[in-house]
Amino acid sequence: MLNYLEFSIMKNIKMHGTKDKDTLLNGYPGEDKDSTPPIGENEFNDVLAALEFKKYIKDFQITEIGESELLNYKVKNAIILAAGGDVSTKDAYSIPRGLYKVKRETVIERQIEQLKEAGIDDIYVVIGIKKERYYYLEEKYNIKLIPALYPRKGNVFSMYCVLSVLDNTYICN
Repeated sequence: MLNYLEFSIMKNIKMHGTKDKDTLLNGYPGEDKDSTPPIGENEFNDVLAALEFKKYIKDFQITEIGESELLNYKVKNAIILAAGGDVSTKDAYSIPRGLYKVKRETVIERQIEQLKEAGIDDIYVVIGIKKERYYYLEEKYNIKLIPALYPRKGNVFSMYCVLSVLDNTYICN
């Protein structure tokens, strides 16, 4: 199992290709500084030595063993919590929040498309109030709709409905 610093260094090598030690330590041009862990050169050298000892990297390239170790951290699925209702109006004509349109696109469809673009195809949507309005998504995007047991109780109860599919999972509201 990788610790945070080991994972960060391997992720940066994988995302940016082979780079020198100075670039790995100080960050990449145009990259947000928060994505590079703030560590000193001695600690960085210790982490690099540990990764090389474990045979995860060699000459600033990820080895096959390192690639297989990184697979353990790949996101496998996503859960979208859409069981809540529209709190502003409680009448029969109100629209669930996930179906609000922004620039002619529903919020939930945009979220599903972004997840699919990121390579996440296994998507679960927890639905509750006015769930029938979400049914079209199942066929259009090949996702799984899961009815919330207690849709008015909140996200904790919605998560309870999808406990069996939690793994390396994105959880979206």
